Amino acid sequence: GVEHATNYLETVLHLDKINTQAIAKQDIDIYHTVARVTVPKSVSFQFLDNTQDKVSGVDICFESGFDKLNFRELSAGTIFGKVAFDNKPKLQAWDDHEQDVSDDFFVIDNEKILLKKAVMPAMITLDKAIIRQDCLCYLMERVNYYEAI
Repeated sequence: GVEHATNYLETVLHLDKINTQAIAKQDIDIYHTVARVTVPKSVSFQFLDNTQDKVSGVDICFESGFDKLNFRELSAGTIFGKVAFDNKPKLQAWDDHEQDVSDDFFVIDNEKILLKKAVMPAMITLDKAIIRQDCLCYLMERVNYYEAI
């Protein structure tokens, strides 16, 4: 990320002129954070290794490469994790006002935690201590470029 930003700044600093044409809608993606995702203290969790395919001994499991979802837009219906039983506690999502908005983003179906709408996870961590102290990740939604300006 730092190298990309540095290269961008170098490029901009060496431009002969700045383009004043409007940016085409398809050339820009703007996202804003809508939720912070936490694992309730009473819920056990783990990250699956490549030999496991189902939840075993914990309440929630995430795929071993879960952090590869970082900064990728995921569609509604994407599997975000797995639970041992459909009636077990779920992930929690909190908005900027610390209101529980979990039901806006997650549904449990057939022991899978599914996304209810398109989102982009950001700042995913696999560090269990950080997850317990802070959060698993943030969720971002796409902003309409023309509404943002």
